[in-house]
Amino acid sequence: MSDTDSIRKKYPLLIALVFFIYISATTFILIFSASISSVRASEKILINALPNVTHLNVGSDFVDVEIDNNRLHSGFLVLVNNDNACQFDGDNLVTLMEKFNKRYKVADYDVKLNETVFHKAENMLSAFVDISENTNIMIHSAYRSKELQQELYDDDKKSKGSDYTGDEFVLKPGHSEHQTGYAFDLSLMTDDGDMTVLEYTSETQWIPDNCDKYGFILRYPENKVSLTGIGHETWHYRYVGLPHSEYIMKNHLCLEEYIDYLTTRTIDNPLYTTDYTKTSWMIYYVPVQFGERTTAQVPKNSEYQIYGNNRDGFIISVKLTQS
Repeated sequence: MSDTDSIRKKYPLLIALVFFIYISATTFILIFSASISSVRASEKILINALPNVTHLNVGSDFVDVEIDNNRLHSGFLVLVNNDNACQFDGDNLVTLMEKFNKRYKVADYDVKLNETVFHKAENMLSAFVDISENTNIMIHSAYRSKELQQELYDDDKKSKGSDYTGDEFVLKPGHSEHQTGYAFDLSLMTDDGDMTVLEYTSETQWIPDNCDKYGFILRYPENKVSLTGIGHETWHYRYVGLPHSEYIMKNHLCLEEYIDYLTTRTIDNPLYTTDYTKTSWMIYYVPVQFGERTTAQVPKNSEYQIYGNNRDGFIISVKLTQS
């Protein structure tokens, strides 16, 4: 038998083998394509489910404004601590005894808060009472003047003698954020009418777990003492407003850390975040400029806030449009 006859007899086998390889390859490609299509469909669903945030064009959607540099020391994001003194004495204060809804308790007529902070605190404490049915939660201390802080400081110093080097809970006059009117202390009233320190139980844990939704932060966390310079205070809450409160609490930051972090987020590299209401925000820092005013860029047609950080610049928060 010649080589040619041998090859001819093998033709059917070769054709069958080629056909088998073709069918196998085609089947593999179809299955693979279907798999990829399924993955892409899933990705598309995921992408479509994400918030449709409008990233503003800084070049065309923004204009320049002049910010009075005196505003550096005002607003809900002012940092007040041992290194940064409060530059004002209360801000738009209201007396709680004259306005509160009686669902929680207020210590006396000396308890005052900024009006916005009061309304947010009332919403938070009313929600707590609804859930816990505990009406013994009390705001026992809020705004304090610099003069009252001086008295507390002097009393603390006197009680501890000549070797006094300061206290982890009593700040020096001018450096307590109680002076802003943006902070308050909570306690619980016993059945005997005595006040007790707010400790966290399965019931009261609701407050630190939910305070950020109302614009508040637990100002002095236990693991941040080296940064705040203040001992852990389970009772002390500070208003900073949304979305800042939620970002701080969810990321386990103290206010010092947040203010430091925002100095890295300029208009060219802003922080984008979405709060619990599904409202998205663009947040950026503008360093204070020499002179009486600072030039900053703000959006033409979007709502925004400008707060001084009481240190070195301004924080601008833009509410972004969602479809």
